[in-house]
This record gives sequence, structure tokens and C-alpha cells, in this order.
Amino acid sequence: LTLHHLDSFLAKKYSTTEIGLSELNFAFISAFEGYLLADKNGSVSSVNKHTQRLKAVVKFAIQNEWIDKDPFIKHSPLKEVSGEIVFLDTEELAIMESKEFPIERLARIRDFFIFCCYTGLAFQEVLNLSTGNITKDFEGDLQIVYKRQKTGKNIIVPLLPKAIAILNKYKSDPGTSGSNNILPIPSNVKFNAYLKEIADLCGIKKNLTVHTARKTFATTVLLTNNVPIETVSELLGHYSIKLTQQVYGKIVNKKVKEDMSRLKLRLQHA
Repeated sequence: LTLHHLDSFLAKKYSTTEIGLSELNFAFISAFEGYLLADKNGSVSSVNKHTQRLKAVVKFAIQNEWIDKDPFIKHSPLKEVSGEIVFLDTEELAIMESKEFPIERLARIRDFFIFCCYTGLAFQEVLNLSTGNITKDFEGDLQIVYKRQKTGKNIIVPLLPKAIAILNKYKSDPGTSGSNNILPIPSNVKFNAYLKEIADLCGIKKNLTVHTARKTFATTVLLTNNVPIETVSELLGHYSIKLTQQVYGKIVNKKVKEDMSRLKLRLQHA
């Protein structure tokens, strides 16, 4: 069955049924997982079984010196999606944006977090963001163009005004001198540790991490403002819209309920 799924995945994504073992990489594995989740409606446990079988083949190939690089070295089994997605709602986002911090390092981390809230970039993506990733579209508006590390998918994210303001604020920051990096991002560990301090100072009773910003982008910035889920999926760089629906389905359903309730009231008073 795993071989069958691999054949159909290769045919859909690469228009072939064969790929060299040396061509396997982390992006391939992640894309295969996305395909199994979305196109084959696989459960997390079944997807993990298929990737374990692929991993066993790779291990055998390494032992026989057919390949010398393990594409699974940074891979972790999928975890069940939590029933509760942690993100900042509109009020919490506004509180964090307007908060004055007496400590500069906290103010900077807040800015970088807000930048991620308005771009949807994951930690590694914002860490590696360089001047070469910022381009202009055919109308002259700024956008981020990058390749998603997890899936290898090319992503284009139009820059919203608040994200542009943060880029301009750190344009000549000493922390980026001598490199092409745009923002002086600290380590993931420090980023998350400082976010806990920021949450306390803002009175936010949620366990914030860098990844919370990406969830906030999808929910509060996009879905709450009536951006279609198809667009949300594209901006997040998901392999399939079905994956987006799986993760954000409850939020979408809640929004549909709210929209229909408002419509019902308007029709009653028409």
C-alpha cells in the first residue's frame, strides 16, 4: 500500500513513477505526508506508518552504501492536531501591538513576532529572510517570495502595511550588519522565552511561541477578515487546501455560523 501511495504521489507531484534514492530529502518527505493527509484522507497514525516504511527502506540503502545522506535526519513523526489552536484574537493582537515595553529586547521581540503575525512566516523562514526575498509585484507593491523549507513549495506573500513598517524600522539595524538578513532574529529558544515575558506584561493568558504568530496570521489576520480559505492555504504554503481545512476547520465553521447569524438578523430587519 505504501508503494502504491508513493507511485500516485510521484505521478501527481513529479509526473513520474520513479525517483532516485539520492533525490530524497526533507521537503520530499513532508510533501508526501501532506499528500497522504490531504489527498488520501489519511489519519496521523496511518501517515506515520507509511513514512516509517519509507524510512526503513532508506536505512537499508544507507547500510548498503547506496546513499550517504539520511533525508530523515531532521524528520519527526507527525503529532495529532490539537483540538485547540493557540492564536491571538483581535483584541490580544491589538494589546501587544500598542504595548510600551521598558526593556528594549522585549520591544524588539514583540516587533518580530508581530511581523510574523502579518506574514505567516515560520521561525526558520523569518530567521533566513534576506533582501533577496523582498520583491515588487507587477503593480509595484512589496511582497515576500521564498521557498517553504517544510514542503519545498514556492510562496508569495504580499506585504501588509504593518509588516512593511517593521521592515523599515529595522532597515539599518546593527544586528544585521555584515549579512543579507533583514531582521536581527535571536535563537528560537530565546525568542520563545522572551514571548513568555511579553505575554505576562500584556496580560495574555496563553502559552505563546513563535509558531503562535503563524496561527494568528491564518486566523485573526486572514480568516477573520473574510479572506477565502483557498487564499489562506496558498499563503501558508500548505500542500493542499484539505490540509488547511483539517487544521483550521473548527475556526472556519465558527466563522460560517457567525456570518449566518448576522445574515439572519439583517433579513429579519429588512
